[in-house]
Amino acid sequence: MRIRSLAVSLGLAAFLAAAIAAPAAKPKAYYCGATKVTILLWPHGHKAIRSVHFPAARTPNIQVYRYDPRFAGGNFLFYADARGNAHPVKEYCGTGPSRPASAIAAPQTLKGKRAVTCTVTASQTFELTRSSHGVRLRGRLADTTLWIADMSRKGAAKITFDSSACELGPAP
Repeated sequence: MRIRSLAVSLGLAAFLAAAIAAPAAKPKAYYCGATKVTILLWPHGHKAIRSVHFPAARTPNIQVYRYDPRFAGGNFLFYADARGNAHPVKEYCGTGPSRPASAIAAPQTLKGKRAVTCTVTASQTFELTRSSHGVRLRGRLADTTLWIADMSRKGAAKITFDSSACELGPAP
């Protein structure tokens, strides 16, 4: 009996050590050529969006647009859903190297169905990290993190942004 308990304990310890030592998911960077973007969080998905010719999406998702108060279809840049699916608009977005995340200068955090617009002097880069729980999309300018949006498979949505470069918009 003691040998079985010891074997189970050793097996559990090995499993936990492997889980802790497993490398973190590596982000994939997208360079999309926009200085002013609006990030939309859809924690419960959405109905069809005719202005961008989007079908209904039931999966929690994050969308990024070049700034346009009407969200006209030609301004759509990036889509990522909680299952890890990502769809950058190829005409605007190319891939490139990832960079380490920095702290957000003047952080403000919001949860739920939200819209945030960020304006900077040069093109923003988006970095997508997938996990078993959902996705994280980070917007940055060079090495400076501007915003981080998290979307879980269960619909928990959160965005933390630099309030000196970003502002809250009307909920989508």
